[in-house]
Amino acid sequence: MRGAWVGCFQMVIAVIAVTKGPLAEANERIREIVSHEIQSSLPDDGVGGIAVAVRINGRTVFFNDGFADVANKRPIESDTLFNLASIGKVFDATLLAQAVLRGELAFDDPVSKFIPELRNGDDIRRVTFRQLASHTSGLLLPQDHPPWPEQHYTFPEFLRTLNEWKPEPGHEPGKRHEYTHAGFILLHLAIERRFNTSRDNERPNPTAAWTRVDYASDGNGRSAGFTRSGFE
Repeated sequence: MRGAWVGCFQMVIAVIAVTKGPLAEANERIREIVSHEIQSSLPDDGVGGIAVAVRINGRTVFFNDGFADVANKRPIESDTLFNLASIGKVFDATLLAQAVLRGELAFDDPVSKFIPELRNGDDIRRVTFRQLASHTSGLLLPQDHPPWPEQHYTFPEFLRTLNEWKPEPGHEPGKRHEYTHAGFILLHLAIERRFNTSRDNERPNPTAAWTRVDYASDGNGRSAGFTRSGFE
């Protein structure tokens, strides 16, 4: 990991060094630098690829390599969607923190405040934003750990499972850290409900990440939540 960060830093320094001069010449030199640096990250078997965006003097230059769909020879493009994996949790936590700072919700609000379908549940109706964001709610589903099941939930099934959920005996919410994918799916849903946004589909899969998150502002310094998101 350290080597990757060093390589990235070296690439940034090299790119900065060539941003002066004729535009076409600079772009070509940047392409050479990027191509050289990303070669070690590309799979040897040709499956997959990489997309790089370089921001220079107010403009963005894109460099793409590899295939989004190898079988159909569909190349990776500048607007190709990537599975963010757990990086998506960073967006959820950031939006939550900003909403709390603006007084739009509180860390200790139960998520059932914004998800009325959970108000008739037992333990789930008391789970808070703080517990979900800190992985201390105790919410664990089979999809949260190996062996990874093939089962996915429809949206009604997901809500029913949450309402029936029971924490492990002896678990005290807010006290013990247990990494949970399902907890952040629930956190994301609660934030969307708070800001009256919706998802692209209703097929919750706690082992998948949100493939795209568009963050919006209402223009008055307040968060407007997620304008588009979806499950892979």
